[in-house]
Amino acid sequence: MNESRIIASSDLDGGELRFQHVVVGTGAGGAVAGEMLAAAGREVVFLEEGLLHRPEDITDDVGAMTAALYRDAATGARAWPRR
Repeated sequence: MNESRIIASSDLDGGELRFQHVVVGTGAGGAVAGEMLAAAGREVVFLEEGLLHRPEDITDDVGAMTAALYRDAATGARAWPRR
């Protein structure tokens, strides 16, 4: 069985980590792609920009969760450069 673990960047000690695949982002596409690779026995690491939110951190407060889980509170302020 594959080992599953979460490593925060603050916990890295400068040592080397090796994986067969790096999935950038854990949105709908990245999460599914990474899960499929892992299910096929591949060594996968997910690289995520956002903070770590554990299931017990999730609440029913939609406003607070939107602000916590989405870049710029899902306002799209940095989504695309304006010309």
